[in-house]
Amino acid sequence: MHWPALIDRSLRKYHRGMSIHPTHGPALDNALAYWVSRVHTRLTHLVNRQTRAELGITGPQAWALHLIASGRCSSASAIAHECGIDLGAVTRLLDRVEKLDLLQRFRSTSDRRMVRLELTECGKSLAMRVPPIIDSIFQHAQTGLTPAEADLLEGLLRRVHLNYE
Repeated sequence: MHWPALIDRSLRKYHRGMSIHPTHGPALDNALAYWVSRVHTRLTHLVNRQTRAELGITGPQAWALHLIASGRCSSASAIAHECGIDLGAVTRLLDRVEKLDLLQRFRSTSDRRMVRLELTECGKSLAMRVPPIIDSIFQHAQTGLTPAEADLLEGLLRRVHLNYE
């Protein structure tokens, strides 16, 4: 008997009575992490699709514009930290946004390592259109939830997030 078959038989014996998901392992489709990941993936896809359709830019590009316009981020490293992604990926994203004439970079005269990000007029215009797009997607995601359930879900997710701060 081959190893995969032995492992499969062992798992089935070990997890008697539990549902076995064929690609995700034992009962993973019932795990909180699975559903949080699925919701994140779905929302990311919807935001990306909607920003491409309405703004002509990707979801991550739109989110970067929003972060800069809102004052939450003024540097590539701040965007990387806020989004939890690699600085190199943010630099490439900003390169593409700059080529679209939505952003300008200004090197600090006092510290050459610091590069300040500023939106162009076109970038500011697009950035103002990002929150309504995201709001509509998130409002749709809450369809079927009472306001109390939506508040509870938000509170629980905040608590889970704080566990990793």
